[in-house]
This record gives sequence, structure tokens and C-alpha cells, in this order.
Amino acid sequence: MKDAKKTKQQLLDELLDLRQRIAQIHEADAKRKQAEAALRESEERYRNIFEGIQDAIFVENRRGRILDVNARACEMYGWNREELLSMSVRDLVPEGHLAVVPDEMRRESLPDRPVETVNIRANGEHFPVEITTRLETIRDDTVLLVVVRDITHRKRAQQALSESEERFRSVA
Repeated sequence: MKDAKKTKQQLLDELLDLRQRIAQIHEADAKRKQAEAALRESEERYRNIFEGIQDAIFVENRRGRILDVNARACEMYGWNREELLSMSVRDLVPEGHLAVVPDEMRRESLPDRPVETVNIRANGEHFPVEITTRLETIRDDTVLLVVVRDITHRKRAQQALSESEERFRSVA
């Protein structure tokens, strides 16, 4: 029906209906903006936690391709973020230690405790690490969360203690 043929009441009813629809659209838009702001805040909070941890953190796919790293990983290994993201975890493991890296990570292949091994820095230096791994689901994708702790100082302290004990035994 053309507007000219509508009664005043019909036009008022349509106007009221349009105003209600506009109000619903504004309300939905406000809720969407609130949700987006909450999501940004949550992402920022977790990014700050991710970046603030003193261990290297790697997010990898099951084949060992590096998907994300924190700043500490870059510092520890000596490569920048872009370089690490173009690498595989196998690039960080010296030749003699590759046996500890399975071809594909499965829940049943993950150790249930930290594993000590050796990794390699960008400058070629080998250093002892303790690695903890866990499979996580992020946005319907299963990824490997890897936390790497440089244990160079611990190994040096253990060696010094061992040498000290040996000297004590030889004197006694």
C-alpha cells in the first residue's frame, strides 16, 4: 500500500516500528563495541603475561613449525621474532640432540615432566635447557605450547658443587 493511501494511524505505527528497529540496532551496536573492547583488553592482558614471562615461550604446530614466540625467546636464542617465526623447532636443536624431537607431537608422546636437553643460539653456542610442553586448543586448532628455561647457571652451580665435593673428599 502506498503511503498516500495509508491512514494516519498506520503511518504512526510504521514510524514507531522503525524507531524500535533503530533502537535495537543501536543497542546491538553498543553491545558489539563493548564486546570488542573487552576482547582487546583480554588480548592485551594475556599478551602482557606472555611477554612478561622470563622463560622463552614458543607456540608451535604439531610438526614443530614456530607460530608465535615471546620476547624472551628472541633474547635467549639471538634471533629476531620474524626469523624465529620462519623456523622450525628442529632449527634450534643441535645435530646430536634431534632424537628428542618427534616428527609430530601427539598428546601421548609428550613427557609428563620437564625434559633437559641442549639447544643452539643464533651464534652457534650450545646451551642447556629445560623444556616443558603441553598441547593446547586455540581457535579450534591444536598447538604445542613450549616453555624453555635456560639452565646454564644451574648446570654451572651443579658442576661447581660436584667439584667442591670432590675436593673435600680428596682432603678428608
